[in-house]
Amino acid sequence: MNKIIFRRETRQPAPQPVRKTAERRRKDLTPSISLFPDREKARIVRKLFRNDLAQFNTFMQELDTIMTWHEVFQRIESEMGVRKIDMEVEEARQLTDRIYLVFFPDDISIGA
Repeated sequence: MNKIIFRRETRQPAPQPVRKTAERRRKDLTPSISLFPDREKARIVRKLFRNDLAQFNTFMQELDTIMTWHEVFQRIESEMGVRKIDMEVEEARQLTDRIYLVFFPDDISIGA
């Protein structure tokens, strides 16, 4: 005698991949300063670093030594805080976005 067995399917949503943004490590070791087009770099230097290219270069070299996105972002926030610059200022966002793309090059939400 054949028996039909009905199994109750319990459908659970597939687990979503966890994005560990804080632990995302720098893969591209290209100097961060080369990420900026000349006009954008000039505007960032003028607005954020009070026209001091040497300070900008020093800051970018310092960021290049930091290997995780979380630490880099903390350093950018710290520098903007010292300079009393709101992180929502266009130039501060541009700076952050360019550095972010080093850690997340495939992120399409940030326009390059």
